Amino acid sequence: MASNASSSTSTVIKNGIRITRSVHADEDQKVSKLNVVDKTQEIAVREISDGAIEIRVRSLKKNADGSITEKVYSAVSRDELKEQAPELVRNIERYEKMAGFASATVGPNGGNATSRAGNNRFSVPIPNEHLDAKEMMQSQLRKMLEQHADHPEMQRMIRRMMLDVGK
Repeated sequence: MASNASSSTSTVIKNGIRITRSVHADEDQKVSKLNVVDKTQEIAVREISDGAIEIRVRSLKKNADGSITEKVYSAVSRDELKEQAPELVRNIERYEKMAGFASATVGPNGGNATSRAGNNRFSVPIPNEHLDAKEMMQSQLRKMLEQHADHPEMQRMIRRMMLDVGK
């Protein structure tokens, strides 16, 4: 007899930080995961439907001896983990808000999964008849420069594009 299962994943990249939320549900349990990667570290959160939670924080920079620092936090509930590492849990909750939504459920007739990246507050471009295409592109690129203020390589690429558009 085949078992029912469903999975869903949502990924967003914001300010150079990649945040992925995934959920897998089968007939026995649901497992939610959150993975966050920025310039300095990787954070992996695993939460099971019974409330148990584990967070792994791994540095992306090697120590002087070539090793990589990793710290593991685990608790029977998120509330217990808040007592152990309140700042870490606050950061995780901030990342969860940025990550969007992922849901997976299993019922007697099979599984169902949905996801939505980001916070679903994407603004639709408003036409501006006073700007030509080149000015509109320059305006958009300036906004992108602001959004990627902490990512020098991305800023270099955007500046090169601005020069190309200006020609």
